[in-house]
Amino acid sequence: MAQSDFLDNVKKSFADVPIDAANDNAIDTIAFLQASEEMLKLVSAFGMGVDKVVGRDIKGNIDAVRDGCKRNPLHAATLQELYAADAVVREKLMWLMRGLRFVYYALKHDIADQSQKSLAEDKQQLLAAFTESYNKVLAPHHSTLVRYTASTTLKLTLPTAKSFYNTISPSKSLDETRESLKPWVEGLGRIVEIMLPVAEPSSPEYKAKAKAMAGK
Repeated sequence: MAQSDFLDNVKKSFADVPIDAANDNAIDTIAFLQASEEMLKLVSAFGMGVDKVVGRDIKGNIDAVRDGCKRNPLHAATLQELYAADAVVREKLMWLMRGLRFVYYALKHDIADQSQKSLAEDKQQLLAAFTESYNKVLAPHHSTLVRYTASTTLKLTLPTAKSFYNTISPSKSLDETRESLKPWVEGLGRIVEIMLPVAEPSSPEYKAKAKAMAGK
C-alpha cells in the first residue's frame, strides 16, 4: 500500500458506479459492491482504529449483500430492488451504508475544511472529522461502552492528515491528493444520499436532513 497509489490503481471508483436517473436513481449493485470493496484499501490507510470501528463490518456486510444477490438473481440488478426483495439484505445494507456514510462525512469534512491546511501534521485534523462523523452516523446506534471504545480507539490510532494522504498517494502533495480524491468522495456522497431515505427513512440523520431541506 505504501508503495502504490490508491487513486491511480483503484479498480472501481464510486464516481463510476452507474446510477439510472430515469429509473428513480437505481444504483447498479455489482458496481457498487466493487467500489465498496476498493474502499477497504482506503479504510486500512486510516489505521487499525477506523478498521476496528467500521472496516470489518463493511467487509462482512459486503459479503452478506453478495450472498443476497445469489439468493435473488432476478432482483439483484439494482440496490433498491435487492433491498426490497430480501429481509437479510435490508439489515446488512443498512449497516453497510452507515459505514460508508461514516467514511464519506469524515472525508468530506476534511477536504472541505481548507482552514485546517496548516494543521497537516496534527492528528487533531482527521480526529475532528472522524469524531463529528461518528457522532452523526454511528453513535446513535451504539451503546455507551461501544461509543467510549470507538472514541478512544480513534484518538489513539488515527494518523496525521499528511501521513494518511501520503499513504494513499505518495507521489502527490497533500493538496493534490485531496483534489484527486474529490470525485471519489462526491460519487460516494451521491450514493449515500440516494440510499439514506431508502435504508433509513426513520433515522434521526434523515429526519434532520429532511427538516433542513424543508426549511429552504
